[in-house]
Amino acid sequence: QCVAEPASITVGDEIAVRVLISAPSDYRMGPPSFREDPSADFEVKRLSSLPSDSLDDERGRWVGELVITSFKTGVQTLPPVEVKYTTPTGQSGFAVGPELQIEVRSVLAAQEGAQFPEFAPLKGPAVLRASLAWWVWALLLLLVAALGAGFSWWKKHGGGLVMSEPSLPPRPADEVALEALDALAREGLLEEGRYRLYFTRLSEILRRFLEGRLGFPAPDWTTAEICRELKKHPLQSEVLGLVRKVLGDADLVKFAKHMPERSWGTERMNQARRVVELCPCPREESETFSTGVGNKGGGS
Repeated sequence: QCVAEPASITVGDEIAVRVLISAPSDYRMGPPSFREDPSADFEVKRLSSLPSDSLDDERGRWVGELVITSFKTGVQTLPPVEVKYTTPTGQSGFAVGPELQIEVRSVLAAQEGAQFPEFAPLKGPAVLRASLAWWVWALLLLLVAALGAGFSWWKKHGGGLVMSEPSLPPRPADEVALEALDALAREGLLEEGRYRLYFTRLSEILRRFLEGRLGFPAPDWTTAEICRELKKHPLQSEVLGLVRKVLGDADLVKFAKHMPERSWGTERMNQARRVVELCPCPREESETFSTGVGNKGGGS
């Protein structure tokens, strides 16, 4: 069973999606998560779960809560919530809940019809009295004298333009990202069980790659804002789903303190590499590195 409370919010408010599962008490239940849907436009802020309660001798109850928010107005249909279960014999499957509808209203709607105070009419231009004009000239003379003294000091102490050596062009974003992913894999954070640090660095690497390759401040944006921006770029359809999966799961580990399976880290690492491979190289970046020094003309 799934229920969204409240079902109607204004932009940026939180909705708690509560999940109730009744199953044999010897089943192992995984954390609830939304089925992957590239068209969905919401962000999971945190995940909480309660220990199982015994309903009777043979069945138990698991309760979980997904707290989400959305910045897209209108009526939205949330994808079904899935919960992975494992039987005592080792067989596994997914319990799937129903689709839920929520309404996101603009904060401007609450201001419709608001009355604003009337502004007083503009006053006429101020007129300086002739008796006060002297201090204006005195102030201008002081300003000119200060500028002259500052220029003289600058010239005396060797001021002037300094010719700097030409700098090398920046490295391609995909090359930097792949090196960072290789370094993260070698650190052994997954083997040590340091999942939060691992997913934090994985998220930072992917966000900085998107910033360098597509030119928007991904490190400072939420996952939902990044996914909305990606829809504006001519990317392969697979990219949006991969980015949503990697950053969304990283958010669960970082903010909801979710403890993932070790295989999650390897899968999300491979998905991040796939994003780097699928994002096209801008023409300017390609031409810059084809010459080695940034000159698009002939060779030596």
